[in-house]
Amino acid sequence: PWRTKKDDSEPEVAKPGMVPQPWYFRRRRYLQVLTSSLVLFVPFFGTVVAMPVLVREYSSSARLYCFLLAAWISVMFGSNWFMVLMTEPGYLANYSGSEVDRTLQGEYSLDLGDGESLLYAPRYCNHCGVFKPPRARHCSTVRRCVLRMDHYCPFTGQCIGLYNHGHFILMYVFAFVGLLYSLVLCCLAPREPMNEPWWNGVGHSFNMIGPGFGGLALSIAVRMMIAAGPEVTILAICSAVALVAVSFCGCPQLWFAVRNLTTLEHMFSMQEYVQIKPKTYCPVGVQFYKRSVFDNIRGVLGTNWPLRLIVPGLPASGLGDGKSYQPSAEGVHALKEWIRKIDEDGYEPSQQQLPLPEVPGSATHV
Repeated sequence: PWRTKKDDSEPEVAKPGMVPQPWYFRRRRYLQVLTSSLVLFVPFFGTVVAMPVLVREYSSSARLYCFLLAAWISVMFGSNWFMVLMTEPGYLANYSGSEVDRTLQGEYSLDLGDGESLLYAPRYCNHCGVFKPPRARHCSTVRRCVLRMDHYCPFTGQCIGLYNHGHFILMYVFAFVGLLYSLVLCCLAPREPMNEPWWNGVGHSFNMIGPGFGGLALSIAVRMMIAAGPEVTILAICSAVALVAVSFCGCPQLWFAVRNLTTLEHMFSMQEYVQIKPKTYCPVGVQFYKRSVFDNIRGVLGTNWPLRLIVPGLPASGLGDGKSYQPSAEGVHALKEWIRKIDEDGYEPSQQQLPLPEVPGSATHV
């Protein structure tokens, strides 16, 4: 289903002592216009302006294939970018009497398989007045509890959660593909009249301009300008700078996605507990939900992930309600071992050894 943004201001009533929202959130609409212009410059300039120069010496069929591939990558990147901006991450509804009693008490169930299940320890949010499901966090920027919250991204002006995380990952995937494709075409750009590759003269230009990385970069730019023209040079510089930025921000995101880990779970302790015996809780580790790579990717992109790789902006399906997640086999085994140990040895961890979760009224902001 499509979950488009309706009104970010629903629960944003300021309370006494509440920290003011950051300036970049209050001005996020203007920043979204600015960042959209920046990120869409390279695909637009490359496809419309530089592509005719890059492929001018190719055959007519090769020119068509190169243009269609560039246009498809650009559309896939742009559509997922805008879907990140438009799709709600998955806000947790405020307290409602229509919910089932167990959910109201924060006792979310953990399925261990074979008909066995345990309950998560309650995690209460004083700001929203709700019990948070597993992996949900309260975002202090948007002042909402978000299902499987990954992080708040100031660059997109959007909180990344359950329902827009897949668009966020696909945005990085097609950004990588598009920028690498752009740089390859720039390196294979038409040669100068002497029919030599443009990089043959880089050494001579480097000796004339000066040493250092800056001198090398300027030498490459000058040589490419002479050999291929300003369009190719501008595209190559913008693509190289963008690839560095995308690699710095996107590589961790892709790594977390294949490990079924969110940014907040990586940076901070998960602060989740499972009740293995009455008044006995076991903490959940950061790899508790790590399964096979295929299952982890499907958990982010949805069950229709093959279609999402070819259809622009297609929403995910099969993500569930965001209130229950399948643990890893290792995590289930560890919980069962704790239960067996307690049953056999009668061992019950003390509060110092195994901290009990916060209860409503004394809960802290997570």
